[in-house]
Amino acid sequence: TFFFGRNHFDSGFGLQSFQFRLIENLLGVKNVNRIQCMGMNYKNVFTEKEKDKLEQSEKAPTLFQLVDHWLSCTPGLETHGFNFWYKFDKAVNAYLNSVRDQAMKQVNPVAKEASLKRYKKETDTFESILRPDRHEELMRTDNRRLSHRAMQGALMISYYRDKPQFSIRYQILTLLMDIETRLGHWRHNHSLIAHRMIGSKAGSSDSRGHRYLISTMSQRYGVFSDLVNLATFYIPSNFMPPLTCNFAISN
Repeated sequence: TFFFGRNHFDSGFGLQSFQFRLIENLLGVKNVNRIQCMGMNYKNVFTEKEKDKLEQSEKAPTLFQLVDHWLSCTPGLETHGFNFWYKFDKAVNAYLNSVRDQAMKQVNPVAKEASLKRYKKETDTFESILRPDRHEELMRTDNRRLSHRAMQGALMISYYRDKPQFSIRYQILTLLMDIETRLGHWRHNHSLIAHRMIGSKAGSSDSRGHRYLISTMSQRYGVFSDLVNLATFYIPSNFMPPLTCNFAISN
């Protein structure tokens, strides 16, 4: 049924889905990261009117850009105020020292080696966020998208999400993470349906069909994956400093 009816869908699905391409652009999918299908630009399968709208959407401010700016303005990041990043750096170092100390106390050589490997791995992980040069390198290679300042804001909101001044902000982060997750689910389910219904046949506009859809599930199509990965940089709450009274009153 699907096979015989697919010609009637026109541009409602697959590579030709104008609506989905428009949503991707407005969310913030990078044009340079798109998988080229049949060696052509993704806009080539659309009408001139649709191309114009897609080009306009590429030039418009994206939701990702607005979120990055919003997170960069998170109260408490100011060095003359609460100075969250300074406190977070100290808290991480205290946590890593405790991990190292626990590893050194291991009597069993095998367990000690495994614990020290964990310590080194966690140290490297936290350096990727604490050191601006490491963060910038990850951004250059598209392994991280949010600016360093925005990541600081996102982490602060996440750590103090149970506080009144950050609860609504964290709800917004949760909704953004839901967008990322549900887009991933949609892409995955779309690829499964295509594989089941047309096998390895070509998709719309002679695209690679199922194989093309699988390729769009990679991180290069991610928008808010940095928010989803925030848990990578969580440490036990007992290492984190409480919000000061002055901060809680003024913000």
